[in-house]
Amino acid sequence: MKNFSLKLSIKVLIIILMFICLIGINIGVADNLKATISDIKLFLNDKKIDEEVLIIGNSSYLPIRAISEILGLEVEWNGKTRTINLKGNSNLVKENKELKSKILKLQTELKECQTKIEEYKEEISKLKSDLKEYKEKHDYTYKKTKEDENKLDDIKISGVDELLNFLKENYSELDTPTGAWKFEFDIEENDLSFFQYDYWIQVDWSGGSPHDLKYSIKISDKDKKKTIELLKEFQKEIAEIAFKALPGKKIMGGFYSGFYKYPSIKVGYESIRFLTWVNYNASLDGEYSDAKVTEFHWYDELDDYDF
Repeated sequence: MKNFSLKLSIKVLIIILMFICLIGINIGVADNLKATISDIKLFLNDKKIDEEVLIIGNSSYLPIRAISEILGLEVEWNGKTRTINLKGNSNLVKENKELKSKILKLQTELKECQTKIEEYKEEISKLKSDLKEYKEKHDYTYKKTKEDENKLDDIKISGVDELLNFLKENYSELDTPTGAWKFEFDIEENDLSFFQYDYWIQVDWSGGSPHDLKYSIKISDKDKKKTIELLKEFQKEIAEIAFKALPGKKIMGGFYSGFYKYPSIKVGYESIRFLTWVNYNASLDGEYSDAKVTEFHWYDELDDYDF
């Protein structure tokens, strides 16, 4: 009877131990399987990474290959030795930090430059305003001085090419009360009997507008008048220089802008002229042989604006 009780006790003990082991195994298996795919969104420097994030316990995990590719590393798997080798630049993170620091520095410098530009714009605007006020106060007009006349006398150029280059280099811009006018030059040589000139000096313009000088209500009459005077003196100087470079030639000059309304197919040619001058007795119905060299005078028969 005693032996039977002992055997029974041993059996009960064994059963209890087996039950405890089974519980431990189940708990371990449950822990190993407690891995879920989360809806966490992964970003690298504000750029979304399309990779699933695993949640195990209270920690988030990414596959080692995904992490390596993000860092620009190559992943090598050795099945024989069961090892993973990551190859790449070990200083990548450090370089990224340095690059980010440089970018921030450049952004700061750019912001400082932009601030300075705005400050300079305000200063330039104030200077322009002061200049305009000074001109109005002192009744500023262009008057050729003796020094200017001497400079024109000292000009030594000859022929069309030298004249054209001289005008481009020295007469490409003119400051006026209505703003800066910029000019482009072309000299056309005549070989037709129904034109009376030998050379036509064409001065195209930008920055200003004859239409505004004639009709704008935003420009004072005083500024319009001063600007027209400056443009006239400008053309007179060009004429004087041209007469020296091309002595004895019949010359026409003035502001001229020609353009096609449909430039791609060269249809609808239009032109604008004003302040045209000649040094010969011009007429609309005259032939080349009818015209003789005279002195400078304005010739507005073909002008679109009468100034």
